[in-house]
Amino acid sequence: MLSNLKKYNIILGSKSPRRRELLQMLRIQFSTVVIEGLKEEYPENLPVEMIPQFLSDIKANAYLIKLKSDDLVITADTLVVIGEKVLGKPHSHDEAVSMLMELSGKTHKVITGVTIATHTQRTSFTSETEVTFAPITERG
Repeated sequence: MLSNLKKYNIILGSKSPRRRELLQMLRIQFSTVVIEGLKEEYPENLPVEMIPQFLSDIKANAYLIKLKSDDLVITADTLVVIGEKVLGKPHSHDEAVSMLMELSGKTHKVITGVTIATHTQRTSFTSETEVTFAPITERG
C-alpha cells in the first residue's frame, strides 16, 4: 500500500509535531504546508462525533485549490470531549492548565478526523479513543 504513495507529492497540512512524527515513522517522504487563518467553525447542530471529520474536510478543501495533479494532501483535526463539552485548543498557558485540571482523574474522548485527498479522490475517516487522565496532584 505504501508503495502506491510514491507517485504522489505528499503534503501534510498540519503544524502538529505528532502528525509529522507519524508520517516519518512510516518512512513516507512528505512536505509540510500550513495554510494560516482557516476558520475552524462547524454547524451548532453537528453531532460531536462528526466535528473533527467536518473540520478536516474544510482544511482539505483549502488545499485542493493549490494542488497540482500529482499532489496528495493529508489533513486532520482532533477534539477532546468530556461529557458533552467540547474542549477547544487552549489560547494561553492558564487556559491549558485549566483544561488539564478539568480532565484530571476523569475519562474523556479524543476524536480525530482525517482527510486524504487528491484532485480526483478523497477519503475521510474518524477515530475515537476513550482516555482516562491520571489525577493531577498539586505540589506544595
